[in-house]
This record gives sequence, C-alpha cells and structure tokens, in this order.
Amino acid sequence: VTITGVNDSTNGTHAANMTISVADASSDYNWTVLPDKTVSVTCMDDDLSTGIIALSAVTYTIAENGATATITATRTGGSYGAASVSYATSNGTATSGSDYTAASGTLSWTDGDSANKTFAVTISDDSTDEANETINIALSGATGATLGTPNTAALTITDDDATPTVAF
Repeated sequence: VTITGVNDSTNGTHAANMTISVADASSDYNWTVLPDKTVSVTCMDDDLSTGIIALSAVTYTIAENGATATITATRTGGSYGAASVSYATSNGTATSGSDYTAASGTLSWTDGDSANKTFAVTISDDSTDEANETINIALSGATGATLGTPNTAALTITDDDATPTVAF
C-alpha cells in the first residue's frame, strides 16, 4: 500500500491510525482474504521553522544615571529546535571602562521557546558634562536559527550632568 502525503504549510507532526481492508476479495482468485488491519501512520512535518533571531530595535536610549540598559533579542517566525546567538558591545563614542562596562555572551532558546531574551549593559554615571555618547550592540553567530535584522543597534547614553557655569 502506498500512502502519498499532501504538501501543506501547517506546522507540526501529525499522527493517525488507518485501517486497511480488502474491499472485494472475490474479484481476484489469487487473493487470500485477511482480516482488517489497523496501522499507525506518522506524517513528518517539513514545514517546521527554526525562526529568525534579531534585536528588538535599532536604537536604545538610557540616561547616564540609569544604571543598566536592557537589550532585547527576539525569535520570530518559528521555534523548532534549540537556538542561540552571541552578543557583544563595542565602543561608539562611549568608552568601555569609563562610560559603560563591556558586555558579551550568548542568548539561548530551547526547542519550542520563542520568548524574548535580554542582556544588560551597565552604565557608569559620572559628574562630567559631556555630549550624549553611543555604544555599539551586535548579534552574531546564530546557531539553530537564522540571524535576522536588525542585528546591530546603537545604545545612546544621554548626559544628565549640568553645564558648568563660570562666574567673574
């Protein structure tokens, strides 16, 4: 018996029971009539998507006295299989060690997980009046899913210090 599947766009593996029986054994003298037989059939899905991992925004903003900026990565369009992505910060106009603490690591999703993942960038509050500064954010090296866009962003630190005054 040949069973041909139908190509669809529905995600998920489907299981069913099927009964196979002989409809008219008397039309063929070589047939031996057998009792009905129930078999299990599993249709494997070829539509499962691993998803796309990207940053939730191309720009993030935090006040200099905000302590910690939270950066969010999303997994959309599917959650089949485990997935991960590396993240890292780098200097824009802000300097690691004096304006912020560099951050790097890996965000991970388990099979079926499409929840947002976050990481923190610690901001250093100083008392120097200065222009707003930026930190570069990047995702890279996605495994188990596709790296989407945006995969880079800018985090702007807005200065919270008063402009100094000069008195004569």
